[in-house]
Amino acid sequence: MDFDLATHTIFKTLSGSRLYGTFDDLSDYDYRGVCIPPHKYWWGFNGRFSQYAPQHEDVCIYGLQKFVQLAAQNNPNVIELLWVPSNYWEVGTTSWEQLVEHRDLFLSKRCFHTFRGYAHSQLRRMRNHREWLLKGELKKPERVDFGLSDGRDVPTDLITSANELINLHLQQYDIEPELSKFSKEDASALRMAIHEFLENTLALTKFEIEGHRWEATGKLLGYDDNLMEVLRKERAYQRSRKEYNSWVHWKKERNPRRKESEEKHGYDTKHALHLVRLLKMCKEILTDHTMNVVRPDAASVLLPIKRGEWSYEQLMEFEQEMNEELQEIYKTSTLQHKPKVGAIEELSIEIAQDYLYGQS
Repeated sequence: MDFDLATHTIFKTLSGSRLYGTFDDLSDYDYRGVCIPPHKYWWGFNGRFSQYAPQHEDVCIYGLQKFVQLAAQNNPNVIELLWVPSNYWEVGTTSWEQLVEHRDLFLSKRCFHTFRGYAHSQLRRMRNHREWLLKGELKKPERVDFGLSDGRDVPTDLITSANELINLHLQQYDIEPELSKFSKEDASALRMAIHEFLENTLALTKFEIEGHRWEATGKLLGYDDNLMEVLRKERAYQRSRKEYNSWVHWKKERNPRRKESEEKHGYDTKHALHLVRLLKMCKEILTDHTMNVVRPDAASVLLPIKRGEWSYEQLMEFEQEMNEELQEIYKTSTLQHKPKVGAIEELSIEIAQDYLYGQS
């Protein structure tokens, strides 16, 4: 980046817990914003500006193009910036005010997928961490633990080729090529919805469903029971290794304060807070067509969760009930189904041109 970021920043705000109202004395000060980079980043050929987010600073400044794209996708971390009250702004310009004035162009029923998708990721992390807490110290998996011999009773190349053939066969029916046509956020939300449907209708977990597909494919390809048994054990061993490595990374990298809280309450209260916040915001958007970024429920709901005053069972019950309620609200919501992409593009071009020509 070879331009003065501050000069080109059209918006900057306090964000995160100090915006939501869920901060405490040890909370960081996080900032996010939007900039319009110089002419050459729009019409030149030697580079594009996406965002400024240095690793060791609590700040993220999006380029206008990326901001508009993510906001149109109803990315929870981005679209909320359009609803930040002006008294939280550190930088606010006429360019930004123009975007805020037309923020209803962005908000759509896509939020049902993106906000629930982000909430689900918080839930998944919370569940994984809780499982590790309950297990205590994990033992590094060894091949012998899965009935596998270090001497390799079945040649390695046969195991490798058999697995590759199964995976190639499964790829013929993979949804990932179709999902690649969507944005990363939409693809994640659709993937989650498909998995939820399969889990609910078949009463199986995602891993169990994948296991059934894998087993059926091996039999279809004509592998005998002995080879399938070895492949099954190899698969279980590799999955256990992956979990162990994830556990080692989590144990090494987690924040000491969050570690203490997790061990005290039995779950990660920060993940729990964001799980509840995202689901409640999704309901508000679908019902009221607006976003309450400064949370009216911070003191009554979110901070008690952060302090660990909700039990893990309460959280799981809330998550299930809220998701069922959101599915019903989605059906009757009068919020526009998709963002007004054409109008958003015209608005973005107009704002960029007015700003850049004004800088000339």
